[in-house]
Amino acid sequence: MWCRQSLVPMLLSANKVLATFGCELVVYDAYRPIDTQCGLWAWALEKVKKDHPNLLQAELEALTSQYSSDPRRFDLDDATTWPTHSTGASIDVMLRSLDTGEEMDMGAAFDDLSSAAHTDKLEQAFDLGHIKDDNAALIHRRLLYWVMSEAGFVNYPSEYWHFDFGNQMYVLNMRPHNATLDRAWYGYCRPPT
Repeated sequence: MWCRQSLVPMLLSANKVLATFGCELVVYDAYRPIDTQCGLWAWALEKVKKDHPNLLQAELEALTSQYSSDPRRFDLDDATTWPTHSTGASIDVMLRSLDTGEEMDMGAAFDDLSSAAHTDKLEQAFDLGHIKDDNAALIHRRLLYWVMSEAGFVNYPSEYWHFDFGNQMYVLNMRPHNATLDRAWYGYCRPPT
């Protein structure tokens, strides 16, 4: 039986390791109520429309869904409709330097809604010989992925900064590695009143 646990100790563990590399986590986003998710969805949809003016509405929504959970069909009784951040079990993190306090080069900005944000984008560039193994962004992405994985999180492949633990996205990404993992233990989290 899985139990709900705080993500804070996991993040502190990751930060302790990162300190040895001269950096730390910066949390950009974590829990989001549905109202906030609605605003983020609208922003992302508009950005995708602007970047792809010739796509049909269904194509725009499909592309936007790759980068933002669509809250429009949210149903409290249907776990498949819960945006991952609304479970309290998703977190968006970046790295910053302990020396300068500045965000480290990750090869794409936070909330970049393009393939540049895909976790393996720089690995593909490396495999093709377009960048070398000393590329700062490649090293930083590898470090972020490794430390968060070691802490127990699973990365969402379309966003190098997005990690899950215990929610439906976590189960979906872990199922190929653990056939007995059949359901999330983090569910929808109502906003505080």
